[in-house]
Amino acid sequence: MVKKVSLVVLIFLLSMGAIAQELKYERKSISYVNILLVSDPSIEIEQEESEYIIKKLREYIEMPRFDYNPIPAELLEDFKAEVESRGSNVSLDEVVEILKEKFVPKIIEILDIEKEIRAQNLLTEAQRNSFIATKAKALGITAEQAMKIMNSAFICVPVISKYRTYMDSDAQIYTTLLSAGVIWYRVIYRENGEGDLNLIVKKETGGMGLAKAGKTFEHEGKKVDYREYAFRTAVVALARDIQVATRDIPEFRLGAQVAEVYSNAISFPMGTREGIKIDDGFDLVELQENPDGSFIQKNIGFVRVTKVANNRINPRAFSRAQIIIGSGIEPGVYVSERPRLPVDIVIRLINNPFTVKYVWLGEETQNSMTGYSIHSELIYNLGRSLGIPQLWIGAGVFIGGGDAENLEGVKRGLFGGEKPDVNIVGLNGILMRKFYYKRFAGAVRAELILESIIFSKGEDYEWKHEKRGLGFGLGVEYVITPDLNLGLNLGYRAFSESKKWNYRFLSESKEWNSIEKENLSGNHSGFAFSIYVTYSLPKLWFDPIAVFKGVAEE
Repeated sequence: MVKKVSLVVLIFLLSMGAIAQELKYERKSISYVNILLVSDPSIEIEQEESEYIIKKLREYIEMPRFDYNPIPAELLEDFKAEVESRGSNVSLDEVVEILKEKFVPKIIEILDIEKEIRAQNLLTEAQRNSFIATKAKALGITAEQAMKIMNSAFICVPVISKYRTYMDSDAQIYTTLLSAGVIWYRVIYRENGEGDLNLIVKKETGGMGLAKAGKTFEHEGKKVDYREYAFRTAVVALARDIQVATRDIPEFRLGAQVAEVYSNAISFPMGTREGIKIDDGFDLVELQENPDGSFIQKNIGFVRVTKVANNRINPRAFSRAQIIIGSGIEPGVYVSERPRLPVDIVIRLINNPFTVKYVWLGEETQNSMTGYSIHSELIYNLGRSLGIPQLWIGAGVFIGGGDAENLEGVKRGLFGGEKPDVNIVGLNGILMRKFYYKRFAGAVRAELILESIIFSKGEDYEWKHEKRGLGFGLGVEYVITPDLNLGLNLGYRAFSESKKWNYRFLSESKEWNSIEKENLSGNHSGFAFSIYVTYSLPKLWFDPIAVFKGVAEE
């Protein structure tokens, strides 16, 4: 009976220990392809472009959590030759099959060196090194390269699958599109020393860059033309998405045990050495026992990093994170990385106030209209780079409409007494700071607004009142999930009154003409209320700031 109980306890402890080990991140050694592989022989990439792609892939794949070893190019010659012989674009599934046939056996042959060393009972360092050198030479690589592959736990193979460029002749916008597949293998060693590769993930991602034709840009300390700028920003977006996809692979997610719990925060033993940054999100995970005695991981909360420990200098330093979701958290639960881009998308429904002053026969009348618009905004977490939690910048576009029934000045002064249709369009730039307390966040927001209110009747002509202004607001958000917030905002928009109106005759030209109307002025000022949702993006094919810089007018 005692033996049975002891066996049950042993199984219990081993099961719990194995899962706990999965949640604690151990530094891993990876090998990666350090040459540019292309799955479509028709793609033409210049040498300088190829070098830039390789450079950026290295920068984003070489995260602090890994040790790195490049894979010798000689091991990929057969793979490249097979892809080129296909003569057309090769799908990601086909790439995996070609790698399985032309690349994986060579890696396994290197891994099996350890098995042969054991079989031949080569015990001394000199014997081992001599044997490894002989086997490596037969494969066309050095002994040092072979040993690095033997010591790797994972192998990464990125493959470019699409590279296209085109020019929008109307808007004069030049676009670069890149796509890539990323394949990850896990190195397996069996008890007899025999090696193998297991495919653990294959993902497709992409990048897009845009630039105004004829412009020159400063990018990474170099003056580049619009074509190179579009290419470079597409590569950066591609590499960034590959990094997020890599961080989201379960084997690569950072994790640790919670060391300390405070009233609304926790601390854990990770920091700069693992590449953690301000506002990084982590799930709180608890091990729970099933009725059959096995253990499962259960998410019980979510935290965001507010202080990053410099554990390169002090290995015992702890990072600190604010508890956003969860209660009753105790030391011993685990934090597990939740990788996301530092970019959120915001969809906002807002009212657009507009007031008209109209003078007729010496008498002034003032009427107002409340329009409504839908805003689509992309906001970027600038605070991650500056070390300031929840500091955001961004930009958006909006469209909407309204009812001109009460705008007597517009009806009489512009449309002969008839009520026109109303369209609202505009752009806005955003600066925002959030302050979290558990599942609630206060938001302080400032914005620069360019708004156009367009009045039309039929298909003959249109009038437009356009103005730049400032907006200020205070909001409150509720965290529905770690990736989704619901918010309310009350603010004030400050514009100067203007008598300038634009008009155009649709049958003649689409160009706007301007005129000062002394008896008719418009003002976009007023209180604005909005309801919105914010979603944290797991991937995005472009960098919003780079795109805005690329297409903005001088």
